[in-house]
Amino acid sequence: MQEKNLDKIGRQVAINLDVLMAQVDFKYNRHSRCLVCNEKYRHHEDGIPCLSDATPKRIIRTDKWGNTRYR
Repeated sequence: MQEKNLDKIGRQVAINLDVLMAQVDFKYNRHSRCLVCNEKYRHHEDGIPCLSDATPKRIIRTDKWGNTRYR
């Protein structure tokens, strides 16, 4: 029982550190993958990774003609 809690808390700490580092290096980490949804940061609507497993961010993709698709 406690191992599951430790895993959950450890994952949340890793996600929080990922978000913090993405805010610090906003310009250079566009091609890194999010730990929660496994999409690149540049596909998130604000360019920062998801904050938790419970609330993934909306994914925005554009094609070469500028058409936007939301997921």
